[in-house]
Amino acid sequence: MKRISIQVLLPFLFLATAAVPTLAGDTPFASASEPHATLLLNGSPKARGLYPVRVRAIDGRLTARENMPVLQMKPGQYKLQLRPVSIHHMENLPGMVAGHSPRQIQDTLTLTLKPGKTYYIAARIQKNGNWHPVVWKVTGRQRE
Repeated sequence: MKRISIQVLLPFLFLATAAVPTLAGDTPFASASEPHATLLLNGSPKARGLYPVRVRAIDGRLTARENMPVLQMKPGQYKLQLRPVSIHHMENLPGMVAGHSPRQIQDTLTLTLKPGKTYYIAARIQKNGNWHPVVWKVTGRQRE
């Protein structure tokens, strides 16, 4: 088995680490220390017919944070592709008509996020099984 010398690997390691800041700067996600908006994707009150969602893609790009119920994002306008969290037994939802299979009407939401704001997002599921994303609450102040 051949061993690869460090002199051969060093240029590749340098190129790989040089690309990391570029990739990190291209992300819509923010750290807690940066100006950011917060998306709360859980905690929608079921009494209103609202159910939790997850973000599948942002501006057409899949995200590795699909299973996270809370996201901190940089301010700006985004097109979010959402999916409702698995709801087993749709027929048990209040008011659901038996025998109707769920169908998606709209799974995208265009949203302009402002720093310091918290956006509560959920899926509104209708009696026929169709659903669409809604922002049911916005809290916080815009930071200057």
